[in-house]
Amino acid sequence: MKSLKFLFVLLISLSILSTGCKKDDDPTDPVNNYKGSFNVSINGESYSTLKSDIVEMEEGVTFFADDKKGGQFQIAIPNTPAVGETVTITFNAGEDATTVMVANGPIEGYTTLIAGAGTVYRQSNNKYELENIILFGGTNFADEFPMSGTITVGTNGTK
Repeated sequence: MKSLKFLFVLLISLSILSTGCKKDDDPTDPVNNYKGSFNVSINGESYSTLKSDIVEMEEGVTFFADDKKGGQFQIAIPNTPAVGETVTITFNAGEDATTVMVANGPIEGYTTLIAGAGTVYRQSNNKYELENIILFGGTNFADEFPMSGTITVGTNGTK
């Protein structure tokens, strides 16, 4: 449970960092040129529209995605693997383990989803592949949702 609390605090911290430095969007410009790209499937629904840059920091990778309902949700990968490394995710991993977290959607009724199975493969400095991820949420994290896809980082927040 300690690691879940740590991951939740990390997710909130990443959220604040990624939105706190963002310039206000021009309300007259309907096209946002966010840096990075992604294409993920969560529970059978595909998502690929960004609502922020995909940022890599020392703590991991984070970004906001369009939920297709007029809102957004956040994806975070704390403690990213080294280039060329594949990490197997386990639900009871330690605090420094790689995982995948989804916050504030996109599945209605679920605020936080945490990966408990699957792999994260870091293909290059900026490209990640998520395979056979199982997100857990709900009471006692008993509900399961499949996730897979690719994420390409658009900017480095460590400089």
